[in-house]
Amino acid sequence: MPPLPLIRCPECNAGNVLWFVSGTVENLGRHFYKCEWHEFGGCRFWKWENNYIVLQHLLGSSTLARIRVSA
Repeated sequence: MPPLPLIRCPECNAGNVLWFVSGTVENLGRHFYKCEWHEFGGCRFWKWENNYIVLQHLLGSSTLARIRVSA
């Protein structure tokens, strides 16, 4: 289960933000979030967890409630 709420992508509004854990040597175990359409070139949304936290604070709780992904 992701440690932070997953939301509708604020950049493209077409995909959902998904949670990942890095497997690279440089960032092993570091959490990041990206749009489900990122790999297909449809969206550029990609954030390390610390930046995703800042984004959620900037969006505010009322916005997050509207765009939160249904579980």
